[in-house]
Amino acid sequence: MGKKVQDLPRAYCPRCKKEVPVDVPWPGFRVAWRAWIVVAAILAICSPVIATDLLIMLPTASIFLLGGSTLKRYSEKRSACHLCALPLDEEAKPVSTRAATEGTS
Repeated sequence: MGKKVQDLPRAYCPRCKKEVPVDVPWPGFRVAWRAWIVVAAILAICSPVIATDLLIMLPTASIFLLGGSTLKRYSEKRSACHLCALPLDEEAKPVSTRAATEGTS
């Protein structure tokens, strides 16, 4: 299951005008997007071989290429306010860091 709201990183939301929990996208999407680009390049290089096996390779390659658009959208997603879904430019602080800085102030 997902994290509890109190365990999420926090950042200031200008729309809510307070520090709020932040939904941070998984950083692995960027790595997966780059890997997708590499595999797509390999598919383009191997296209003469793929063309000889239209029954299996062409549908598989089509499904793979269609999945790239979703992967690209997730890789470009920014952190967002957990309450109002406003994309935030500020870096979200983990809860443990926030607790440590509040204790010293």
